[in-house]
Amino acid sequence: MRTSGVLAAGVAVGLAAGLGGALALAPGTAASLAPPGAGPTGAAILDHTECARREGELSARVRELKAKLAALEGTTGGRAAPPAGPPAEAAKSPADPAAAKALAAADPLVLPGPGGARPQPGQDPLTPAQKLAADWTKRAWSVAADSPEKTALFRELRERLRDPDPQIAAAAAQALAMLARADKLTPADATDLRADYDSFPAGAPVRPGLAAAVARALSQDPSLATFLDSLPRRDEPQVRGQVLRALDGSPSEPFRQLVLRISAEDESPEALRVAWDEDRILASATRDFAPKLVAAIEPRIAKGGLPGEVRGLGYYAISIAGLQAPRDASAALARAAGLEKSPAHAGFASGLEKILTGGNATYAELEAYWDKNRRVLRDEAAAPAGR
Repeated sequence: MRTSGVLAAGVAVGLAAGLGGALALAPGTAASLAPPGAGPTGAAILDHTECARREGELSARVRELKAKLAALEGTTGGRAAPPAGPPAEAAKSPADPAAAKALAAADPLVLPGPGGARPQPGQDPLTPAQKLAADWTKRAWSVAADSPEKTALFRELRERLRDPDPQIAAAAAQALAMLARADKLTPADATDLRADYDSFPAGAPVRPGLAAAVARALSQDPSLATFLDSLPRRDEPQVRGQVLRALDGSPSEPFRQLVLRISAEDESPEALRVAWDEDRILASATRDFAPKLVAAIEPRIAKGGLPGEVRGLGYYAISIAGLQAPRDASAALARAAGLEKSPAHAGFASGLEKILTGGNATYAELEAYWDKNRRVLRDEAAAPAGR
């Protein structure tokens, strides 16, 4: 048993997130979208909110599978256990409706095809937009940054931003973001894409992908701060979310300021879910910056109106920042536990505070505690103002 398929599914999840639910990836296509070396897998159909939720679940799923693998190897001398049941059962084709249904029930990463239904025999599982997305993604990872092929792809994608099919236009924007994540775009390319971004009205499906592409291409450029300051403060949470995801691999002072601003001011649970994800907090919580994050997140949670899991995620974010600022975080979590009306959230905040004050707290401890409690916290309704 290997986890490579689950890791490759993360690529499909990321693409689905970027397209904001406009595209659905059919089973069997994720491998064609993954960077070279990724394993085969099913694919996911996720809207913006569900993708933000599953971003953390994916890493938890990988850890769960690794733990099962370790236990399995411990009881079989390092060899995988033989499959249960007769050979005919183990060899049953996933095309069998009963087997496909069982597979979907067993693995939450394998979801239906376009429109929420599995493709019928003989039916093309991909829409035109999905076929283009698969081709563009593969080319984005394979072209050299200074090659004629990259120049041609860049020109093609910019032209497709104005395709009359909004799904194709959104796919082109996401392919540009992927080209940027592969470090194939320059600040000069970002200037062209910034003009494209500004030319579309707020809410246009291409704007999140374009914003991510511009931000990543400017990640080491002084003009990044100016661009991040121009992002919408209240509307278009998908824009802010995708920009954060694009930048956490190369954190900078403008990136940390954006995380801080969203943590303190944002009204969108979707944007807060992305900002408070462990990847963003780990990337921004330096020793000097961690106290500022704690001071921003605590009052935003206290303001209320957040879904249960997002509120819990905020406490988890405080605790991760607490690895660099344990006194600030411990005090904030203790105050939160005393104010919480939800027993589950009060207990969770108190548990995190005890981990931090126990001495020698580690990220692994905090992560395990979050994974253990997140399902309970998710079931809580949004907190009223002031909790």
